[in-house]
Amino acid sequence: MFFAVDFNEEVKRELYGHAEKFARPVGLRVTSPGHLHITLRFLGDTDETLLPFLTGEKTDFLSQLAGLKCRFTNFGFFYQNRLPTVFYVNCEVTPQFLDLSSRLEQELTEMGFPKSDKRFVPHLTFSRLKRDPGKNFITEVLSAAPLNIEAEIEKTVLFKSELQRSGAVYSVIKQY
Repeated sequence: MFFAVDFNEEVKRELYGHAEKFARPVGLRVTSPGHLHITLRFLGDTDETLLPFLTGEKTDFLSQLAGLKCRFTNFGFFYQNRLPTVFYVNCEVTPQFLDLSSRLEQELTEMGFPKSDKRFVPHLTFSRLKRDPGKNFITEVLSAAPLNIEAEIEKTVLFKSELQRSGAVYSVIKQY
């Protein structure tokens, strides 16, 4: 399960198009536009008995994210052992967005979830890299002109994710 913010389909298709320009020549598969989102907090496998807590009053404040603006700017990578593992686009967000994401982390910790060991970096993941795409790809992506795509958050969603052969299947548990 995970909490994520969602945008309109037009913005997601535009972002997808930019990512495809880089990914296609090196054979990378880009997440379909319908699955593009900004993850607020990944929960992992979660006991269904916790759903009343996750969907109750303690998380209703997430509705305040709807209507906030953000701006997609630079492409980048997350690395593990000096190899790129995630291809993403950075998202500049408002202080209110950051405050609400911190509040979510606090509420989840109080519910018994372990505190995230990762610093929150607002981004939209295009692809998880299973192999090294090569220095030319990395250089091309990192030297690309920044995007300047402003978007308005439509909603926050608690998703259940199930991995299948065809890829991840997301089910909406609650929308805020």
